[in-house]
Order: sequence, then C-alpha cells, then structure tokens
Amino acid sequence: MRTKSGITDIAQKRHPLKACVMLLGIALMLIMSGCAEKAVAASQKTPTVEITVPTSTSHLPDQTATTPEAFPTSTPLQSVMATPVPLVQLTFESTPTEPGSLWRPPLYKVPLALNPNDHFYFISPLPSNYEDWPVADYRYGYILPDTTTLHTGTDIKAPLHTPILAAADGKVVFAGYGLLTGAGNKEDPYGIAVVIRHNLSFQNRTILTVYAHMEKTTVQQGDWVKSGEQIGSVGLTGATTGPHLHIEIRLEDGENDNEYETQNPELWIVPPVGYGVLAGRFMTTGGELQGQKQVWVKSIDTGQIWTMVTYSIRMTRVDPYYKENFLLNNLPAGKYEISTYYFGLQAQIVEIHPGAVTFFEFTGRNKYRVGDPAPLSTDEFLTDF
Repeated sequence: MRTKSGITDIAQKRHPLKACVMLLGIALMLIMSGCAEKAVAASQKTPTVEITVPTSTSHLPDQTATTPEAFPTSTPLQSVMATPVPLVQLTFESTPTEPGSLWRPPLYKVPLALNPNDHFYFISPLPSNYEDWPVADYRYGYILPDTTTLHTGTDIKAPLHTPILAAADGKVVFAGYGLLTGAGNKEDPYGIAVVIRHNLSFQNRTILTVYAHMEKTTVQQGDWVKSGEQIGSVGLTGATTGPHLHIEIRLEDGENDNEYETQNPELWIVPPVGYGVLAGRFMTTGGELQGQKQVWVKSIDTGQIWTMVTYSIRMTRVDPYYKENFLLNNLPAGKYEISTYYFGLQAQIVEIHPGAVTFFEFTGRNKYRVGDPAPLSTDEFLTDF
C-alpha cells in the first residue's frame, strides 16, 4: 500500500519526463516553422535569366577591311544571372598605310594633289616615331650660319643611327662619298650620301632625292628600292656639326644628267593627316622680293609661334607655280596669324586646310592678299634686308 508520501515521490520522479516531452514539442514546432519560411522564400526567389549573345554580325556595318585580324571574337554566353543590356556597335576608322606616332598623325597616302599645281609625291624619310621638323636655321633657301653658303635642301635633326627611308620607289644612282667632288672623296661636304632616281616626273623632268651626312648606307648603286625601305642611317659625315639628315629634291634636266634644279622639300613631302602647308611671297610695295626678312606665324588655337625668315635673294630655284620665298609645312589645320614689320607691324589671318597649300602675298603698303599667286614680271628686282 502506497503512502501519501510515496505517491508524491513517484510524481516528483515523473516530472523530468514531462519536461523532456515539452521540450521535444517546442523543438518540433520550431522546425516546422523554419521549413515553412524556407518554402515561402523559395517561392519568391528571382528566376534565372538566359541571355544569348548573337554570333551573327549581319546587323553591323561591314568591317572586313578595317577591323584588325587580331581583334578577338565574342563567345556566346550560355546562362548568366544578369540584366540584359543593349548591344554596343563598334566603328573602326580606315587604317592608314603609314602608322601614326606620339608626335603626329599618320601621313596622307601619296601621291597627294588637291589641285593641279600641288605635288606631294614623297613620304617622310624618317620613321613615323621620329620628329621630322626641319632645323630652324637650316631650311631651304637660307644662308647657312656664319657662311655665305646657300642651303639647297632641308636639314632634319635626328639621333645618330636613326634609319633613313627611301621617300618613294626608284633606283639608287649614287651611294657613298664624293657626291659633289667625286672620286670617293671623304672630304666631300655631303659626306656619305645616297641619290635615288624615282619613277616619277614633273613637267617632263625626272625627280631625284638626295640623302646626305649618313653614317652608312644599306644599298649600293644600281639597287631598286621601294618607298619606306631603309637605305642607310643618320650619321655625322661631311660638313656637319651634329647628327641630322640633309634631304634635297632635284628636278633633272633630261638632256644632261649633271644638270638639275633643286626644290624646297617641304612642298614635296606629304603632310600628316589633318595638316597643311603655308607658302607665301614677301615683296616691297614696288614688287621687289624681300630676302631674309623675319616673319612670325602664330596659331590662333594654341598660341604657338614659329619664327621664320624668307629665302635669300640668291635662291632663284623655286616652285614654278607658287614662286615662293617663304614656306612652312606640317601645320595643323586651323587659323594662323602671319606678321612682319614693314613701316610698322603688318598682320594677316589665314586658314590652313588639311592636305593643301595655303598661299598668300605681302606687298608692302598694299599689305596681304590670300589666294592663288599672281604672276611675276621677268624684270623683278630682288632685295636683301
């Protein structure tokens, strides 16, 4: 027979079991609640969007001739978690045949002549990554400093060993020392030189180019060369005070190979894309050509100023159409101010056009005229001042 106290003891012993049952019930409720929340979350999950990138380019412009071969092609995407975006169309400019550089754009293709009187037949004789600005005091038609020597070419400063390139196709008719004095004379003022007779003519006269003060030649007399082919490298040979390339343009007399007439190379070497040439004639009020006259050219856009002088009066070998005594090439297209002193400062605004020659005349008190050159009389006077 159980006593009251015995019943109490049994009840007390059963309390832990009830607590366990209660805890298991609570845990089961929590588990069920969590499953319900996951089910709700699953029902609200963002669906996967399948984006297919089209491999056909029929909707794009034809880029076969202008897209580089090494340009990577797209690989179709299978399935990504993303928001679709519109296709981007890429447009490629036509690739010039001559590369650009950090200092200038690529050159126009040669030959270039926007009017019947222009003759940009030649490329730069230096690679595109070298600046080919003429040395300031050694341009065509100048009197060489501290001498009475008339300069019949253009000097382009370049580091020693710089490759020198053929300015056009042609045949090498001279290579080595002695261009002026003959017989391989190592004291010849041209130093080591190369002369190329080109497959070009101007007014029925064959055109030659001369490259002087070379370190060495990579061609020999009789070789045929292509435009842009290396013919030697920049050196210090001949009458020079520093490494540079002296280049000449010669129009050969058809009857006598030793007779020729030089021309300003800046009117024959093609400018970079977007650049042009400024040519002019400075005269007195009475129509006399002014030699070695100081002139300033200022870019309206950038403020850059070029200080120039006109040809010496001794330089009579000029372009048959422009009959210039002033020339400045490789000018970016835009507006420029020309100024000089003639009974006070005289200035004029001109515009340079891409790939073209802009011509002007200055006639003293009559000031400037921009346009085609006017013919000169055969009895014109020449003055140096």
